[in-house]
Amino acid sequence: MPPNDTHKSGSSLHADAVLHPDGVIFEMIAAGNAMKVSAIDGASGFEVCIVGSAKESKAELQRVALAKLDFVMAKKNKTAIGTPDRGFYA
Repeated sequence: MPPNDTHKSGSSLHADAVLHPDGVIFEMIAAGNAMKVSAIDGASGFEVCIVGSAKESKAELQRVALAKLDFVMAKKNKTAIGTPDRGFYA
């Protein structure tokens, strides 16, 4: 039996994947009025996700996801080079 793309609430899911020229793969999943965008770095496999309004343009959502990917990867690389991580305090 094929998978059903409709939740119990009746909202449908729609998924889309796009390859960015910089080697970043974007996966976009729409559910109701929300859009989940995953940005995956093709070279390292590192992934980040954002959730935004489905009314926003795909280009804007991809721009925000790419900016987050760049930020998180830069932070990870800075930490990996030897900068002490501040960590969490209770």
